[in-house]
Amino acid sequence: MPLGNLLDNSAVVKMGVKEMAAKVDEYVENLHTSYFNLGALLLRVRDEGMHVDWDGTEYEHFDEWCEEVLKFKSRKAQHLISIYKAILDIGPPPLVRDRLLRLGWVKVGQILRVAKTLDELKAWIKIAESLSLRELQSKASFEKLPEDDGDLGTETAKSLTGKFSVTEDQNAVVDKALNVLQHRFPSETDGAKLTMMCLAYLSSHVADSEGGLAVELSYLIKGIEQAFGVKLKIIPQGKPVVKKKVKVKKALVG
Repeated sequence: MPLGNLLDNSAVVKMGVKEMAAKVDEYVENLHTSYFNLGALLLRVRDEGMHVDWDGTEYEHFDEWCEEVLKFKSRKAQHLISIYKAILDIGPPPLVRDRLLRLGWVKVGQILRVAKTLDELKAWIKIAESLSLRELQSKASFEKLPEDDGDLGTETAKSLTGKFSVTEDQNAVVDKALNVLQHRFPSETDGAKLTMMCLAYLSSHVADSEGGLAVELSYLIKGIEQAFGVKLKIIPQGKPVVKKKVKVKKALVG
């Protein structure tokens, strides 16, 4: 994957708003190969508040600027900024940095969750080059450091790591379910997807001694609410109308 010319900090600092605006549009259009450069520009826009007077247009908040200019939400912008900053903090030599960046920003984000030193970075680059994204995400989750990852795409709530032993066939089933959820809900975390899978099971497998149908319904409603971001309300229906039986007198046949 050709990376093009990578920006250094001195070049970013010298850019005026018009040049930055043109570069941002270019990098968003070619995000897969330009995400490092875009992260550098986004850092300056956010930290210097450049969005309030962006090439003749005023944006009150950085979130609004992201949605209007970048066409994606600020969470993704923050993620790209964090990738850029994390790479600068580690300071890999050009050959290692380029090898890392060629993996793509999604894989790089996973690596930077667990690699905090140059030696760790080199080791994880080698691992990532031989794994699919799904496999890398699983491995990174198992090796994840206990401290908070900040803006590197993790949940704000405390994260716990669990390990399960599965056979190849069982793992294939799990991967198939996760891939379906990945296409439907690409921005959700693995934890959220696993929760959806569990709720789907619980919604149809509750014993009568545990509440039966009422509990199954509550799990099903909760799953729908979490998956689609809605709030459902149960409105009980009135008492069923009982039809009275009408006795029909049989006519006597003379």
